[in-house]
Amino acid sequence: MITALLQRGTTDDVQYAAQLGRSLLHAQAHDPELADGRLRASYEPHPFVTKDTTPYVGSPSVYTGNMA
Repeated sequence: MITALLQRGTTDDVQYAAQLGRSLLHAQAHDPELADGRLRASYEPHPFVTKDTTPYVGSPSVYTGNMA
């Protein structure tokens, strides 16, 4: 999604892509269990983070093949 937004390249698209990127960086930095830089296969979008800013994880899976 980030790549598609950047390729389209409108100002709004670039800002949205940057926000999505910051969200992924936040998820990496605040993982409630792993905290080793991996991204999970199933962050839940609603809410993406809990009240204490921890990402809401729907499943502890980290299937790197699916995420590639």
